[in-house]
Amino acid sequence: LAVTSDGTAWSWGGNGNGQLGTGNTTARSTPGTVPGLTNVRAVAAGTFTSYFLMADGTVRSVGSNAGGAGAGGALGNGTSGGQSTTPVTVSGLTNVVQIAAGSTHGVALKSDRTVWAWGNGGTGQIGNGATSDVTTPVQVAGLPAIVAIGAGATHSLALGLDGSVWAWGANSQGQLGDGSQTTRLVPVQVTMPGTGWTLTPPTLTSLTPTVGPVATSVTLTGTDFGVAQSTSTVSFNGTAATPTAWSPTSITTAVPAGASSGPVTVTVGGRTSSALSFTVASPPTLTALSPTAGPVGASVTITGTNFGASQGAS
Repeated sequence: LAVTSDGTAWSWGGNGNGQLGTGNTTARSTPGTVPGLTNVRAVAAGTFTSYFLMADGTVRSVGSNAGGAGAGGALGNGTSGGQSTTPVTVSGLTNVVQIAAGSTHGVALKSDRTVWAWGNGGTGQIGNGATSDVTTPVQVAGLPAIVAIGAGATHSLALGLDGSVWAWGANSQGQLGDGSQTTRLVPVQVTMPGTGWTLTPPTLTSLTPTVGPVATSVTLTGTDFGVAQSTSTVSFNGTAATPTAWSPTSITTAVPAGASSGPVTVTVGGRTSSALSFTVASPPTLTALSPTAGPVGASVTITGTNFGASQGAS
């Protein structure tokens, strides 16, 4: 699976359960678009089930709905068994910012930093204290505020805002990292020697432009801007801005109303970058035209203030 910058989803490979989302079960050896899906933000692939995170925060799924010895439910749409060759909506999920896929289960992170899971629960990978399959998403209990998720074949993982790491599900090879090989039906904290893990703070390297009025579009470049837009906060001298485009190395946002000249920072997981300065300029003021009437081609002089630092700025 892949998603391109225009929000188009692509798929290729085996398709015995309809996991390519093409409406059939025919394999294809080159990438093709997934019909009917637009504004896709991210993708995740299970063994025979595919997941798509939409720009509106909902999730679509396609392919196998089986898994484990029970009902399965990998599609997450409230049905059991079988398959779907066209994408369906995962029930009840909104405000999702990240998805992950195990072999036959799905995991989602919401903007409120809660984690939800569905599908095969035979080894506890749903994290709800049981080993039964779940056909619609349920919240994983016992977690702190979460900023990132992941999934192995039959286990799940989460990264806390405080830098802690959590895992649940199968553990026969010690994959939960808790010092045992015991299956865990609810999250346990990964045991780290010493003082534990910490998150790397973001690094802000440039702003473009560095001067402009409120509503100016500004591009911030750097590193470690977070795993999803909702995990990053941009501040203009203490006033929060709302990004219009995001990647782990680039954020585009408008100078927010009420902002004043001063430091711009990016905060991820409670850790803030060093600051770069932005000057909030007054909007241009037009005071006079001379002349105020004339034919096409007439030369007109416009006077006023704050017309920009160079001709290209106005």
